Amino acid sequence: MRTSAAGIWKASPSKRPWHAAALTGHCRVSPAAAASVSAHGRACRPARVGACGFTLVEILVVIIIIGVVLTAASLSLRADRRVEILREEAERLLALTRLAREEAIQRGQEIGLRFEPDSYAFLGLQGDRWGSLAADAVFRDRTLPPEVTLRVAVEGVTLERIRRRAGRGRESMPDVVIWSSGEITPFRALLAVEGLERSYALEAWAAGKLRLQRIDDKGA
Repeated sequence: MRTSAAGIWKASPSKRPWHAAALTGHCRVSPAAAASVSAHGRACRPARVGACGFTLVEILVVIIIIGVVLTAASLSLRADRRVEILREEAERLLALTRLAREEAIQRGQEIGLRFEPDSYAFLGLQGDRWGSLAADAVFRDRTLPPEVTLRVAVEGVTLERIRRRAGRGRESMPDVVIWSSGEITPFRALLAVEGLERSYALEAWAAGKLRLQRIDDKGA
């Protein structure tokens, strides 16, 4: 430190750089340290938003793919559910027909079956007249689910043709008779769902044999 002739303090030249740096908020840094700080600063800088994000087109493509996958899964579940409904109805018809045969033998009474495209009903022969068994908890009238259709052929002839030939007056008559001897009018009942490549056929032979067959080709 030194004093000028006017008595004003002046800093030593060797210390001026230090004081100037202190007053301005800067300090000298070695080149290696400066390079390290510069590299670290670049590493800590946040990446630009667009560098790792998705474009609008990419987001739309992802949304479309998700929609296609969900649609396919939904259609698959619907098809599986329809197959299950069809199988349940076919097995129910088989079980009820088999039970009706056993009842006819035990009671010594004929039981009839009348079919419609969307339903079927059991009838009992009382004297010389057929009467509905709708009051019976087991043999009540059965309505099929809306998606299931029923087509029946009796002894190789479709019901439509049989009823056209017979004309009116058969509304209360059965299409198939299960005799008290255990014999059955031969018939084939086909249960199907539109658009589904699977159906079930219940076949009955005169001796009373029943068989449920799954058909995986609608043309079969």
